Amino acid sequence: MRNQTPKKRILLRGAAAALALCMVLGFTACGKKKAPAAIRVDLSGRVNTLDPQYCTTTPERCLIKNCMEGLMRRMPDGTVTEGCAERYDISENGLRYTFVLREGLTWSDGEPLTAQDFVFALRRMQGMPQTAARERFAAVLGFGEGETLGVTAPDERTLIIRLTRADPLLPEKLAEPEAFPCREDYYNGTHARYGNTLENMIYNGPYLIKSWEKSEIRLTPNSRYTGRTPAENTGVVITLGQDDAVGRFLAGKTDCCRVDPITLGQLTGGKASLLTFRNGTVSLLLNQNAKGTDQLALRQALCYSFELQAFAQSDDLPDPYEYARSIIPAAAKLFNASYTDVTARGFALGTVTYPDGSSTSDFRRSDQLTVRYHAGAAAALHQQEKQQEGLTLLLPKGSPLEGFCGWLQKQWLDHLGLVVNLAIVDADTYRTRLAKGDFTLALYSYTAGDELHTVFRHYGSAGSAPVRCSDPRYDQLVDMASASRNVTDAARLYANAEALLADQFIAMPLFYTESYFAMAAGVTGIAASADGTELFFAGAKREG
Repeated sequence: MRNQTPKKRILLRGAAAALALCMVLGFTACGKKKAPAAIRVDLSGRVNTLDPQYCTTTPERCLIKNCMEGLMRRMPDGTVTEGCAERYDISENGLRYTFVLREGLTWSDGEPLTAQDFVFALRRMQGMPQTAARERFAAVLGFGEGETLGVTAPDERTLIIRLTRADPLLPEKLAEPEAFPCREDYYNGTHARYGNTLENMIYNGPYLIKSWEKSEIRLTPNSRYTGRTPAENTGVVITLGQDDAVGRFLAGKTDCCRVDPITLGQLTGGKASLLTFRNGTVSLLLNQNAKGTDQLALRQALCYSFELQAFAQSDDLPDPYEYARSIIPAAAKLFNASYTDVTARGFALGTVTYPDGSSTSDFRRSDQLTVRYHAGAAAALHQQEKQQEGLTLLLPKGSPLEGFCGWLQKQWLDHLGLVVNLAIVDADTYRTRLAKGDFTLALYSYTAGDELHTVFRHYGSAGSAPVRCSDPRYDQLVDMASASRNVTDAARLYANAEALLADQFIAMPLFYTESYFAMAAGVTGIAASADGTELFFAGAKREG
């Protein structure tokens, strides 16, 4: 008689076989919890290089700061703390910095990271042309003509940086990509392709770059990173330069994108949380090199012929804008304090002594820099024999301040009898005309963050602003402020520089502005720099 297998035993065998199959397949079909998807972020701009010593665009610097780390690092709240450095000491005269690196630092290829890697990085910067990045480190011995570099590594964990003059801002400068480490043997092995392709780059930060295409870059956690902020997610997918970022965000295609004041209203009903930054200013630029506005009396009259605060208090000013008392954005910090808070209303400018021994105390006080109506300035203009013609106010298309410009036109007509045309142009034309100085008047939006000295140098003789202060005292004031180690003294020097800029009536503060990043519901932990230009992804998480 043939043996019969009970039905119950057949069922048990079937269950055992199914369980074994699940184990072979890694539980993929048996209810294993799916790994969370990568965080998806939209960024505008382009990425041409991953070389930290040569990166310039905002997305490049954002990527480098997520994939690499310097001696120091800037936290999202704007404070500067140790990165690769475990600690550092400053000599009594401020001319010698000694950094001790943390133990166990490694590159993403497994090789040790040593103090010599920072020496080589600064040596590379020393050999650069006279760029803004190199200018930041002008106080380092060796960055002058024909000098030996004052950066040495007595051992693998010790780095010494010698200066020609005190620079209290050196720690925060060392948190920028230009000062990130570069390993000499690896660099030489790339045969001048370092950072230009994915295969010619190594990292020491929370992430590695897994893939690099024109429109998309993927980050993956760096398993060899031993710093303070390891990646807490499976990776990040960054989309570059796509149109309609907000539309993609609302359609669920991305988890984070920049939002401008115009599209802010689309984010309703709990669709997103916002990272908000009071990081910009809008100023009225008056081109002292253009016909008509080269006259100081006219520039003064144009600035003093309207009551800005009255307009700012009306319902006509769009929500993200606020009456400004300074050309400097609120995000700009001075020794971890807001410059605009330190120099609040009533702050006295005091007397300044310049390197040649001369002194001055005749600038307007910092609470008198804002635009306010002054009938005397308009009366002085009317004494001129010839009234100016052909004045034009330049504005980018789509600006929420178009209504304000119409109000300005009326004020200038009513109080000065001047007809000022309004030129509304596309963004590319606007930028081109500003760069060429092809304007008489323009509304100028400027976004800035932590580095206050960089903001002021923007308007200096070697800066990149469409209008610059040509008075040599301006650059002297900024130099002295950058070298000061006292917050009150530095603030007074910077405030004098701002007053000098305003006294020439070439840049007058109008409004503070805000910018935003939107995060999808359920996504948390994306952090941003104080100026809202750079995002940090290591702490980002997705619920569920």
